[in-house]
Amino acid sequence: MQNEIETIQYATESFILSRKAQGCTERTISLYKVNIANFKKFLDNKEIKKTSEISSTVIREFLAEMQERNLSDSYIHQYARTIKTLMRFCIDDEIIEKYPKFQMPKIVRKAKKVLDIENVKDVVKACISIRDKAIIYLCVDTGLRLAEVVSLNWGHIHWEDGLISVLKGKGRKYRVVPVSPTVLRLLKKYGTTVDMTNAADPIFQTFDGGRLTAWGLDSMFDRLSQRSGVDFSAHALRRTYAKMSVKAGLGVIQIKQNMGHSNIQTTELYIQDLDDDDVIKNHKTHSVVDNFFR
Repeated sequence: MQNEIETIQYATESFILSRKAQGCTERTISLYKVNIANFKKFLDNKEIKKTSEISSTVIREFLAEMQERNLSDSYIHQYARTIKTLMRFCIDDEIIEKYPKFQMPKIVRKAKKVLDIENVKDVVKACISIRDKAIIYLCVDTGLRLAEVVSLNWGHIHWEDGLISVLKGKGRKYRVVPVSPTVLRLLKKYGTTVDMTNAADPIFQTFDGGRLTAWGLDSMFDRLSQRSGVDFSAHALRRTYAKMSVKAGLGVIQIKQNMGHSNIQTTELYIQDLDDDDVIKNHKTHSVVDNFFR
């Protein structure tokens, strides 16, 4: 009889439990579950039941099969990351003795979607409610992630200081983000249309008073894309914040802090495609020598 600890089922259940214990978000947990379930189907078809039977060759065959289905580079890379994390967990938890080495699939870097001022104006014009308008303004003004936006409560806004507390950032990290008076006024106006009696009431609510979900916000962005003719996503708005902030003269360190990045390299990826004219103009305006040594 097969030892339960040797089974792939045991390994995957233990892995998911470990991610929950680490405080991973529900969205991340859900992604792990979907990726592992599809990988497990592949293993079942090959009649692989033991974790120790997951070899480098088996993983390469799975990734090669995904390549043959013409799936996107980033999609395949996401699966490879999940498998890599799972197998490292199995080593650390002494479920297997040898790590199955494999090369991560390459990602062809493509130009990321970023909105300009006119694009943002077109999206705002397409908003049919003050809630939708407030969300667009907030995303462009702060660079908050989709999950962070829907997690906001009215008690997270510090009206007098012009700040918003972000309690459910990536990795559950807490940070405080500045928000402009224009956005605060719009949020206050929107607040008159919903229940904001308690500090724990969600800022962005559905039409029946419930909390707007990440999926609901995604759907809202899809509808706005169709109405405005501007193809965008939550992440495109986040990149737009980064690019516009650099053009406005905000330092990369401050942008990193506002966006909740754990390292400066990630922030640099968001702003690496600035035009030379933007860089030159920004330097003329904010040059240390020109401003302090004349």
